[in-house]
Amino acid sequence: MTPRSAEPAHCGRATPRARLIEAVARWRLWQIYLCLGLPIGLFLIVALPPLQMPDEQTHFLRAVYLSRGHLVAHRLSASNAGGAVPSDAVRFAWSFDDMKGHGERKFDLDRLRAVQNGSLSSPLIPTGFPNTAVYPPFFYMPAATALLAARLGHLPMACAYYLSRFGCLVAALGVSALAIALITRGALLLAMILSLPMTLSLFAACSQEGLLIAATALAVALCTRVQTRTEAVVLAVLLAMIAGTKLPYLPLVALPVVFAPRARAAWLQAVAGLGGALACAAIFTRPAKIPFLVDQGVNAGRQMALVLHHPLRWVRTLLCTMHIQGPSFAKQFIGVLGWLDTLLPDWSYVALSGLLVTGGVLSLRTLGPQGLADVEIWPRIGVAVIGSIATLGVFGSLYLIWTPVGHDIICGIQGRYFIPLSLLVCLILPRGVRTASLQIRAVDGALLAGFLGCVALSLHIGIMVRYW
Repeated sequence: MTPRSAEPAHCGRATPRARLIEAVARWRLWQIYLCLGLPIGLFLIVALPPLQMPDEQTHFLRAVYLSRGHLVAHRLSASNAGGAVPSDAVRFAWSFDDMKGHGERKFDLDRLRAVQNGSLSSPLIPTGFPNTAVYPPFFYMPAATALLAARLGHLPMACAYYLSRFGCLVAALGVSALAIALITRGALLLAMILSLPMTLSLFAACSQEGLLIAATALAVALCTRVQTRTEAVVLAVLLAMIAGTKLPYLPLVALPVVFAPRARAAWLQAVAGLGGALACAAIFTRPAKIPFLVDQGVNAGRQMALVLHHPLRWVRTLLCTMHIQGPSFAKQFIGVLGWLDTLLPDWSYVALSGLLVTGGVLSLRTLGPQGLADVEIWPRIGVAVIGSIATLGVFGSLYLIWTPVGHDIICGIQGRYFIPLSLLVCLILPRGVRTASLQIRAVDGALLAGFLGCVALSLHIGIMVRYW
């Protein structure tokens, strides 16, 4: 059987439809992603008021702390952790906190002018940022580098802050585009997940979360094509950084073993990833770890004892949480901006969900002539198990450290926590065809462009209505 030609044969002059297909097919998915994602990201940097993404204040303070060369934060008291940061940075970080949860309050440029001239060279004061003090520095590097450049260039505080947002955006988009270019299966679905309103908004925030998502996408892409020792080392380092930053993602270090269970190198990668993640926890997390919400009845030790004595109760709590809050998690996964107080238009959730499902279905077109018989089952089962364990880890960790003892609902869960784990779905899809036809490439490119257009419109409406 001879393979079908990658290019359609045309007799005589090409029709307008054929020329359109050829023009769209020339664009690779990563090129479309960058060309449309960058303007959307720049819009988000400007249109989203300062420090209005989840925990952006404390992410900003952590980045400022790192920009002064301090990698490890420490406990300030039994209930607070952080370090010494410039006083003007602290004042700027909390200048817009009163907008949180108040949809009637709009952004006022006069307030930005009032704090824009602060300096990153102002006197240092001990400052708490307990929920971000525990994180390793890896994914803060773009923001910290931008803030260091701003301090050396004597830029005012507002300029330094927006420069840090820009650094985060460029780094996250660049790594994401690289992942889309490298992945050999599910490229369209990967690009669409990396284009979600929630994802792009995190890319444009002064935070580590955007680059964490992008790094997970790159790790997923490398899992589909590891051939050289360099690629294997990069994958092991990436997985260690990801798991070391978010310990519930620790099962991801086993991904190399899933695809090469008999390869000694794969086991070495997994062991190196596990060791690196645990080392991160010991070096960066432990010195700054404090208990949260003690006054509200949160006690990790007592909660763990309750789980061990009554495991079925935790299962019931998990199911109850999903039943009550599952729709909210799904909406947050697509995009609920700000401090979970900025909704997009209702139609956008339906449209984006439908397009996302369409992208996943179209990724199945690359099945071989024998259909599912060509697909290796056990590696995909392994990926599903790893993803499921990591998902349970997210729920379990927040049940221990953020939920009052015996509470019937798991507190602190947000839909964005599942964006990195959703990227694992690409590893379950069949391998792509290197010589895909022009029609397939054109359809994929048009769908991604349409998806990004829908994202841009929904973001514009949602942000303008909420903040301006």
